[in-house]
Amino acid sequence: MSVLPAESVPAIDPSLVYPLDTAKKFLLNGLRVSGFRLEEAMSFSWDNPRTIPPHLPTTGVSTVVFPSGSQKSNRRDEIPMVPDLEALLATVPEELRTGWVFHPEGKRNKDKRLKADWVGKRISAIGKKALVVSIPNEDGEAEKFASAHDLRRTFSQNLEDSGVEPIYISMVMRHKSYLTTKKHYNKGNISKASESIRQKVKCQ
Repeated sequence: MSVLPAESVPAIDPSLVYPLDTAKKFLLNGLRVSGFRLEEAMSFSWDNPRTIPPHLPTTGVSTVVFPSGSQKSNRRDEIPMVPDLEALLATVPEELRTGWVFHPEGKRNKDKRLKADWVGKRISAIGKKALVVSIPNEDGEAEKFASAHDLRRTFSQNLEDSGVEPIYISMVMRHKSYLTTKKHYNKGNISKASESIRQKVKCQ
């Protein structure tokens, strides 16, 4: 399973690879704390209801709205915003909360917003050069290095490790069933399972 520890996210940004500007670092952190697919993150907008807007009321629950057609399921979803994403968005001054939330720029043309497929390739290249391995080399299989989607898997696993109930993990991941989340994201950890069982069941 491709799960990256939180401390590996800064490791994706070593000076010996690509010097990342603030906008690209903000996007990497956004992927880690939101669980968004890359295409969804690139469609995250402060003020365009036809894309994917955050709902940040002064009181009450903060949410993220996914209009129909904006995600794989093609259904409208409104999910609770996790605290880490809310905290990340809070770092943006209110006067700058217009347009796209994530706006990675081209190296040569600072006014040109990069496309999702190009950003995905760059993240994969950074993961490889930084040697952030998401799947170890086993049984002769080639290693797989960190990609943008691994940050979504990490997000899901972090929720489970924090004790969030499965039904709420699948809600935030926008899966119809937690079985989908478990199959493709949170495949479990034998050591953790053994430790948990030993703590809760007294050995005779």
